[in-house]
Amino acid sequence: NPTVAAPSATVTPTLTISDTLAQADALVFQSKFAGANALYQQLVQADPSNALAFARWSRLLIFQAYLELRDDLSRLAVSNAETASQLAPANGEIAARLARAYAWNGNLDKALTAAQNATRLAPTSAEAYAILAEVLLGNNKLGDAETAAARALQLDPNNTEAHRSQGIVLSTKQ
Repeated sequence: NPTVAAPSATVTPTLTISDTLAQADALVFQSKFAGANALYQQLVQADPSNALAFARWSRLLIFQAYLELRDDLSRLAVSNAETASQLAPANGEIAARLARAYAWNGNLDKALTAAQNATRLAPTSAEAYAILAEVLLGNNKLGDAETAAARALQLDPNNTEAHRSQGIVLSTKQ
């Protein structure tokens, strides 16, 4: 009996949009910004209505703008967050990303409106309250910032954004 050899080609699975978004998000948290940036760009090119891809790309751009001291990235972060917000105006995560982008660009009035909207849309989101706390602090509302930071920690004691905002608020008090 002759033996039949199986083909030796490797099959590479095609990632779904949600898999690619998760992969890009993971790269952000590994500080592999170039790879994440490329994936977010691919996602919005493949699906220009993918609001989460625009919002999370905005988050990445804020990180990069801060680390690299680049205003152009900061402005692009706002543009992406605004696009995401137009695509999904009722999404709390997206409203929180918009608030952060506005805040880090110095537009504290718009940041406050977006952060308040984020907590209204996502009342159980620790991240939304953490961002609200930072925006309130930027608007010289220390008492309200303390309340929002405490609420963020209450909602999720393991959330890094909640701890970050609490630390910022506490360091401002001293």
